[in-house]
Amino acid sequence: MPKMVISIDQLLKPPKTIIKDRNVKGFALHGLWIPFLKSAVVTGEANISPAAMGAPLRDKYNKDGTPKLNEKGERVRIVEKEEIYPAIKGVMDNFAFALTQHAQVVQKTRPAEWKSLEDSCQKAGDKVREHEDNTLASYLLALEQAQAAAQPHADTQAPVTPERELVPA
Repeated sequence: MPKMVISIDQLLKPPKTIIKDRNVKGFALHGLWIPFLKSAVVTGEANISPAAMGAPLRDKYNKDGTPKLNEKGERVRIVEKEEIYPAIKGVMDNFAFALTQHAQVVQKTRPAEWKSLEDSCQKAGDKVREHEDNTLASYLLALEQAQAAAQPHADTQAPVTPERELVPA
């Protein structure tokens, strides 16, 4: 079987169309995961039952066998079939490991470029954080001044004198 290689620039391309589908681990269940898992079964790299792939979403039940409802009690909660979710989780774990490995390889094989980029990222981030801090500080100062202007000052009002009670002499 030919080995499939996906380049980094292919991963970073924006998608052509966005499919409305239930997301599992951030990706469409029927648009991505089910076709991928079917291909893995066809090539003999996975063992997932046709029933699990044909109906990957199942109603969730309580221990007494009654359907488990959502918080509002309007609909039955739906979960992925037990065979599907562990397979997807394994793919995502391996994907995250591969991304980490890629970063470590680049860091070790190109240390000068890595350090240069790291320094430029730090400097650029410092500028962004400084701008945000200044913007937030000026906003909070303006807000504080507006609140102070809205409240009457004690020195601008006439002093309040308590009424005196007349007492017979």
